[in-house]
Amino acid sequence: MKNPTLYIGCDAHKSASVFCAIDEDGKTVWQGERPTTREGFESVKSRFGDYNAEIVLEACSFIWKLVDMLSQLGFQVFVCDPAKNPLVGKSRKKTDPEDARKLAELLRAGYLSYVYIPTEEQRRLRAIGRERHSLVRTRVRLLNQTHTSLYPHQVARRKRIIEAVSSEVELLDDEVSRHAMSNEEIQLVMTTPGLGEYGALLVIGEICTIRRFPRCAQYLAYCGLVPSVRQSGKSIRMGATRRDSNSRLRWIYVQAAWSAARWDPRLRAYFNRKAKEKGKKKAIVAVARKLASYNYWMLTKRVTYQELVSAVKVIG
Repeated sequence: MKNPTLYIGCDAHKSASVFCAIDEDGKTVWQGERPTTREGFESVKSRFGDYNAEIVLEACSFIWKLVDMLSQLGFQVFVCDPAKNPLVGKSRKKTDPEDARKLAELLRAGYLSYVYIPTEEQRRLRAIGRERHSLVRTRVRLLNQTHTSLYPHQVARRKRIIEAVSSEVELLDDEVSRHAMSNEEIQLVMTTPGLGEYGALLVIGEICTIRRFPRCAQYLAYCGLVPSVRQSGKSIRMGATRRDSNSRLRWIYVQAAWSAARWDPRLRAYFNRKAKEKGKKKAIVAVARKLASYNYWMLTKRVTYQELVSAVKVIG
């Protein structure tokens, strides 16, 4: 006989977590607080050993540690984004027990928008890409500050910090190279004009798996390369690109687009044509969007950039 399902909402904090458990009929079975430790979660699991326990948490800074721990304990884990679940994030009554109860009820009803849970290897790639991106931005900011510093000792201090940051970036570059040599998906993306080892690793680290996106349009929207549309009656207005997207993917594709528009003949001709129609800023976003769409089909069909372009030429 199949075990009944128990839906648990968890409002997690660093020291303690608040739980609310409801059954398949929506009846509250238990509500309480436990330490945010393995022992605390084990006590919750042991209380409901006869149930198929599903638990949902809101995304937070330490969410993946909780996800790993709960998965090991036998929970079926879901993670939701409060910004995309207004019934929780924008509720008038914001208390820990109330949030836990709403999470449990929405999990039971199937009304939550879930966050993709990456594997350990996917998290490692994402962490490397984001850390290098952050360090390079810090180095650029410090370089700009040296030009506006009033005193020599300020310039000397910033130069020392820049040297330290640069050495860390070099170490990360070595790590990027090691992963690029062993990861087939990174090698596929590296065949794209404008994307080298780091650019390809950043793309793969951010998307985790292309299977997250059933359609190419969804991937382009996630990259922040699709304009917003406002339509009413016969009036249609195309606005700015979406803000609720991945800023790092948008950044790397735009950077790659500038290089591709310079060195790749096909993309250079496409950029020049779009620039005459809409100006250079919109043209470079169009090239970035084309690169992202190429990457989607490359990863879906497991082909290189040249193989994909050749296939498109044959199909016409």
